[in-house]
Amino acid sequence: MRQPIIVITLVILAACARTKPAPAVTGGPVISTDTGAPPVNRVVYEGLLPCPKCKGIQTELTLNINPNNPRQSYQLKQVYLGTSKGDRTYTKQGTYITLRGTATDNEAMVIQLDPNKSREIKNYLRIHDDTLRLLDRQKRLLSTTEPTWLIRKHPESGN
Repeated sequence: MRQPIIVITLVILAACARTKPAPAVTGGPVISTDTGAPPVNRVVYEGLLPCPKCKGIQTELTLNINPNNPRQSYQLKQVYLGTSKGDRTYTKQGTYITLRGTATDNEAMVIQLDPNKSREIKNYLRIHDDTLRLLDRQKRLLSTTEPTWLIRKHPESGN
């Protein structure tokens, strides 16, 4: 009777040992809230992403970081440049999570937008604090020669 309990305990401990939490995105200005909630850090990334039916997608991704909440919020503004109907702007808000591992690197950190909406998931590989790279839904690098990264905008420098 005692042996199955030991085996189950060892299995649980082994599973916990393999799970590594992804490091949090850090930095950015603090946003004050009037709800009495703790302050939220805000980090903004910008860049021109590829678009098969337009000249590119000017993208601004704002990550709101609240260390007390595992599900963080984001705002995404995308301007589709040079479409048949001119420039088209779309804005979206949702939640994101940080994950560990891509299709080719188990240690990579991935920021996943809208994890509960399978058709809307967007994955970004965190290269370092200043760069995110767009991945496909299976967390693989996109096969394109066009730029697929967003660069962190630093408020103090205007970039």
